[in-house]
Amino acid sequence: MNQQLFGTDGIRARVGQSPLTLHELSKLGYAIGQWLITKYGNKPYIFLAHDTRKSCHFIKTALESGLLLHPITICDACALPTPAVCQFVTEDNQLNAGIIITASHNLACDNGIKIINSDGIKINNEDTKIIESYFYTDTPTVVNNETLGSLEQNPIADMEYIDTICSYFEEGLLEGKTIVLDCAYGSTALCAPLIFEELGAKVIPLHIAPDGFNINKKCGSTNTTVLEQTMKNQQADIGFAFDGDGDRLIIINKNGLKQDGDDILALLTQHPQYRKETKIVGTVLSNEGFNSWLKTQNKQLIRTNVGEKYVAEELLKHKTTLGGETSGHIVLSDYLPCSDAIFTALRICEVIIETQNWNLKTFNRYPQINLTVPVNHKSPLDQQPLAELIEDAKQQLPQGRLIVRYSGTEPLLRITTEDKDKDLAEYIAQKLAEQIQCKLNIKGKTKCLNGLKRKSNNL
Repeated sequence: MNQQLFGTDGIRARVGQSPLTLHELSKLGYAIGQWLITKYGNKPYIFLAHDTRKSCHFIKTALESGLLLHPITICDACALPTPAVCQFVTEDNQLNAGIIITASHNLACDNGIKIINSDGIKINNEDTKIIESYFYTDTPTVVNNETLGSLEQNPIADMEYIDTICSYFEEGLLEGKTIVLDCAYGSTALCAPLIFEELGAKVIPLHIAPDGFNINKKCGSTNTTVLEQTMKNQQADIGFAFDGDGDRLIIINKNGLKQDGDDILALLTQHPQYRKETKIVGTVLSNEGFNSWLKTQNKQLIRTNVGEKYVAEELLKHKTTLGGETSGHIVLSDYLPCSDAIFTALRICEVIIETQNWNLKTFNRYPQINLTVPVNHKSPLDQQPLAELIEDAKQQLPQGRLIVRYSGTEPLLRITTEDKDKDLAEYIAQKLAEQIQCKLNIKGKTKCLNGLKRKSNNL
């Protein structure tokens, strides 16, 4: 039996498959409840929200059936961006933890569960192991009327979130600006346009009518085709793409040029709030061109494992405030210990207005190739037969970088190569993917994830 429920970003699975089944969700709720009481004492108070997937209602009901067997109070805020939950938990001393039902940037057939602690940070590996141990232990669940939990509703949580974000920015900040927002049919669909309009922008909203099944479908941070074309057609000043739960951000300039998390970090280093920061936290996937550029700015790139929680932990360790992932998770720890795409977008607006860098010019990017290989099971990368293949590939990139890792949320092996010689990087990535498929007898095609085919540019 697989004894691991959590990946790099919580629990993620296909709806109806383990652990997102009726029986296992109730059992999971019971396990999370045991952990909550062990960690925070009797009668913990938690905040719960979800994205716009149809399956969220089923998952919430099943999960609560297990949670409420304990003397827990649940504050249900319904559909809300993930960072809003973080905001509520960090600002309300009575709240012990938060639970978000979401599969982030995945399509509607998937769903998942994220858990944050009382500090608003995704729970660490030690906590996930405790929940997993409870889940995999066959403990009889007893219904005791005297110790059942209770459920509350917060029908105005979204309005409170909007008011809080707007309070951080100058009134009329976006007057005279036309901004396109791709809300991915997700949990930013209501609040993002209202926030930008409140700050004075003329908003052109895209994908704001979720039906429970269209979340992230050919839109949002993972597919910016419509947003890029809209930017060109509408001659807007800037465009922002969010993901389904509002914690990822990709930006588009007026010419349809797409910039990722590395570019966002580069732009934010020019913001008055972060200009003096000498340490910027990225991940192993942060482009080496970004690292080289930071050195010219007398700044250091600190790389960590892929995963927003690792970025947040590293920011805390180094007592710095600016970090993020290439995928668009940007953590501004002076605001929250998690990524908030809407807040980050507004910070970008501030720095662009000040520097007049509307072309979003950043740094010279090293060619980077990203491939995914479907896998039936996740064989250890540091053991044969894969270890030798990976080491041989590294030896063929003496001036470049090779990162091979499993997705924390999907049955995929990810291969990233980076070198000044793009042809070499592409050749090594493709060759290694084919060798791994052959060794593991995997059927299926590799998929190229390089969405940033663009000319390099300088800040």
